[in-house]
Amino acid sequence: MLVRRNRGRRGLAAVAVLVGALTAPVGGAGVAEAAAPVPSAKTIRDLGTLSGGTSSLGRAVNDQGQVAGSGDTAGNSDHAFLWSASDGMQDLGTLGGEASSGEAINERGQVVGRSNTEDGSPHAFLWSASGGMRDLGTLGGRFSEAFGVNSQEQVTGTSTTADNNTERAFLWSPSGGMQDLGTLSGGRSAVGRAINERGQVAGYGETTDGNNHAFLWSASGGMRDLGTFSGGTFSLGLAINERGQVVGYGDTADGSVHAFLWSASGGMRDLGALSGGTSTGLGVNTRGQVTGYSTTEDGSAHTYLWSASGGVRDLGTFSGGATSLGQSINEWGQVVGYGDTADGTMHAFLWTP
Repeated sequence: MLVRRNRGRRGLAAVAVLVGALTAPVGGAGVAEAAAPVPSAKTIRDLGTLSGGTSSLGRAVNDQGQVAGSGDTAGNSDHAFLWSASDGMQDLGTLGGEASSGEAINERGQVVGRSNTEDGSPHAFLWSASGGMRDLGTLGGRFSEAFGVNSQEQVTGTSTTADNNTERAFLWSPSGGMQDLGTLSGGRSAVGRAINERGQVAGYGETTDGNNHAFLWSASGGMRDLGTFSGGTFSLGLAINERGQVVGYGDTADGSVHAFLWSASGGMRDLGALSGGTSTGLGVNTRGQVTGYSTTEDGSAHTYLWSASGGVRDLGTFSGGATSLGQSINEWGQVVGYGDTADGTMHAFLWTP
């Protein structure tokens, strides 16, 4: 079956239920071209909350260190945000409904995600400082959500079709609107999770046997099934870099769930895990550095940074916190995510190497 995200209110304070479930993957933006000065100190920075709110989730970071995510407001609704070191956390509003969530950001500071419209329907949006929040529509159904955006304003995500029962990956552009990317052979549904500057899309879709497989889509080659680990049954593609490398996670022959890094030359590489044995891959940069989260020996989830030379490195948590969930990484190795603080609330963070 297709993995679906909860379409209701996110319940930020209770988001720790995602730990161990590994069935609601979250993703970040692709990498891009311009860059900020190289950070110098190893720090984990609490990005705070929206005005009057108590919790926040960091989803994606660009090379300028701008962060997209969502947080609860004084009115107890979740709103998408854009955070920067100079301006703090900016509420991006909604499409006329109660709630919105920011899922990805490009190098121009444009944010995509999902928002309820005035009639309550969840629609994908593209937000910019000059134009505000733009409704990207759907593939004929009631629902759409955006998960990735590049600097050409190409957006990918998922949308229901006219039957409101089938979800398809889409590619949206200002000139072409929303294009259905189809499915894997024998499947009915697909989700686009990330897009790079070349317009390549990573995601996952149902196969003939009903399991999800990661895919890589391109305009010239269509949707390519990336397979699974040897002996595994499923895989989810969740992020992509400028080299066309895809990260995500899948099950292994012994039933464990591990992060992977896929490349055209090397296939699907198992990235291992921290001592708890389970990991997810949620972000990757052009250097092949990967982030996500992995379980520790006591069952807690910690953000990790993986590299070919160093393997899986535990990035820890907030002081007094037990959990951290890394979501995205930029070209400077900065990692964004969210974790519980000493008082038990979830806050977005930016980790700088």
